[in-house]
Amino acid sequence: MKVLLSGIILGLLLLAVPFYIDYRYRLKIGEKMLLVFGRAIVVMALVALVVYGGLALNSIVYDVVAGLVFCLCATYLTLVKANMKPRRLFLPLLGGNVVAVAVVSVYALLLVVSAAQPFSPRLLLPFVGIISGGIIVSNAKALDFFFVGLRNHGQLYYYLLGNGSSHRQAVSYFVRRSLKSAIVSVLRRLSLLCFATAPVLFFGLVMAGVDVVTAAALQLLLMVMELTASLLSIAFTLVVGRKYCFDEYERLK
Repeated sequence: MKVLLSGIILGLLLLAVPFYIDYRYRLKIGEKMLLVFGRAIVVMALVALVVYGGLALNSIVYDVVAGLVFCLCATYLTLVKANMKPRRLFLPLLGGNVVAVAVVSVYALLLVVSAAQPFSPRLLLPFVGIISGGIIVSNAKALDFFFVGLRNHGQLYYYLLGNGSSHRQAVSYFVRRSLKSAIVSVLRRLSLLCFATAPVLFFGLVMAGVDVVTAAALQLLLMVMELTASLLSIAFTLVVGRKYCFDEYERLK
C-alpha cells in the first residue's frame, strides 16, 4: 500500500468540512484547528525525516543519535507538562529515559521480536520513538506527585523524621505515591487505548501487510513496554534526582 501526493492532498481536503462548520455556526475555533494540524504536520514531517535518514544511511551510530534525540524531546516535554523548570531535573530524567528506553527496546528486539536484523532502523527507530513518546504523560504525572507532594506536605516529611524514620524511609513514602500515580496513569491510558487508539494501530498494521496475529501481539507488546519503561524511567529519575530537593543536612530546600 502506498499513499501518493495526490492522495494526501485529497485527504487534507476533508478539512473543508470542519472549517465550513466552524464558519457556518461561528464556532471561532478555526485558528486553533489550524494550529493543531500545523503542529501535527511539522512533528510528523520531522519524525519522518529522522526515520527516512535512518533507512537511507543504515548506520547504527545514526540510530543511536536519533534515539537520543527522541529521548531529549521526551524529557523536555515531560518537564513542561509537569510544570517544572527544565534545568532542575533535566539530566536525571534524561538518564532515566535513556536507560528505560534502551533496556526495554533491546530486550524486545532481541528476545521478543523474531527478525533477521533486530537492530535495523526499520525496527529500532519506531520502537524507540513509540516508547519515548508513550511515557511522557505518565512520567509528568509521577514527577508532579512527588515534588508537589514534598512541597505541600513537607511537614509530613519532618514528622516522619522526628518519629525515628531515616531520610530514605521518609522519602520512600513520596516515592511510592509517585510510582503509584505513574502506574495508574499508564493503566488509565491503556484502558482508553484498547477502545480508541489501539484498534487504529492494529488495523494500520494489518493494512501495511502484517498478519493479524502479529499485529495483535505487537499491540499488546507495546502496551507492556510502555508500562515497564515508564516505571523504570521514573524510578531512576527519583533515585538520582531527588537529592535536588534537599540540602546537605537533608532539609527540604
